[in-house]
Amino acid sequence: MLYYRYRPASELSLKELLYSEIYFGSTSENNDPYDGKTFYYFGKEQDKWFRLLECAWKPITHIDWTEWANALSTVLSRSSPMTFQAALSFDYVGALLKSPDPPELLDAAGLATLIKHYVDLYRPEDSHFASFSKSCDNHLMWAHYASRYQGFCLIFRPINGKLNRAAQDIRRRVHRLTPRGIAPQMNLQLPESFVFQDVAYSDNTAFADAFMRFPQHVSDFSLNEPERIKLIDAQERQYLEKHKSWSYEQEVRLLLKAPLAWLFGEHIQFTKHERLFHYQPTQLVGIITGPLMQEEYKQQIYEIVRDRINRRDYIVDGVKTEVFDFVFFEASLEDNDRHIKVAPAKILSLSQEISRGDTGFEGKYQEWQDGWAIVFEGSKSSRIQIP
Repeated sequence: MLYYRYRPASELSLKELLYSEIYFGSTSENNDPYDGKTFYYFGKEQDKWFRLLECAWKPITHIDWTEWANALSTVLSRSSPMTFQAALSFDYVGALLKSPDPPELLDAAGLATLIKHYVDLYRPEDSHFASFSKSCDNHLMWAHYASRYQGFCLIFRPINGKLNRAAQDIRRRVHRLTPRGIAPQMNLQLPESFVFQDVAYSDNTAFADAFMRFPQHVSDFSLNEPERIKLIDAQERQYLEKHKSWSYEQEVRLLLKAPLAWLFGEHIQFTKHERLFHYQPTQLVGIITGPLMQEEYKQQIYEIVRDRINRRDYIVDGVKTEVFDFVFFEASLEDNDRHIKVAPAKILSLSQEISRGDTGFEGKYQEWQDGWAIVFEGSKSSRIQIP
């Protein structure tokens, strides 16, 4: 399986190619306003609302808030179902002041602040993603994401279903001061690789139970390990769902999720720099130049790829590295129909460069399609096929 990443014709795209960069975008940086959005509903269970208030107000020991919790949980139950956003914007102060024997205004404000902080700790974490496609000849993709056919399309080959980070990418963790977390300062371990995951398309929106994101005392659910894994998987799938109107993209994603807020005492936001990674260069196995690409820009791309292969700095002692041939493709607009034709033009390897029409070209191209690679590990090398 190969995955395709459309890129616009720009200096930034050339930089990404030169340094094997991949950037994980946020919802606000993408063209679908629902990208990365999750859908949860708090139900009408008054007992769960009461237990949520119990947890939120646990730090308060100098006053008895039981009757206020009873009154407020009844109001919240009647106001449900509601989303996390609705729960965070709810007028808790107003509701508390209308309860029997209401608290003083300042006390009500303090109680409301604790509720919102507690709910916020368990709202879904932000997700950032890098997008790929299973298709390399889609007109809309070339038009929307590749500068109206003037850009290019990168071809990636997964290894064990993943895109690995470059061994030279030394940033393995990010550090944060976390005065409200389980420790005053914490390190967040960054992934060594990212899994390619298919996006699912539907015109139906599946809502998950918001209470299930909270501790067991709130949700009152006791799950065995298979049930817990199933629940986590269902929650994770929300980051991989889009409306069916986007199905033409045949999207595959890499996800970078923010850490669990309740561990850190607050939601941790990755900076743009922290969302920029360097992938293993050898997993980029080809490139398709756009049908309307300028010849000068095409030459720049060729020079960068040739330089990447010649440097060989991606072969690191003690690190297993799979090295594939690299294929240049040219996309063209057919003059007898409305299809995009993608054809191999040149193959670059560690030892040679051959063009379409040269002796041995078809055989080398077939090997590339079949996933043959040279594997370097220490002083040894071998030739294997990677599906």
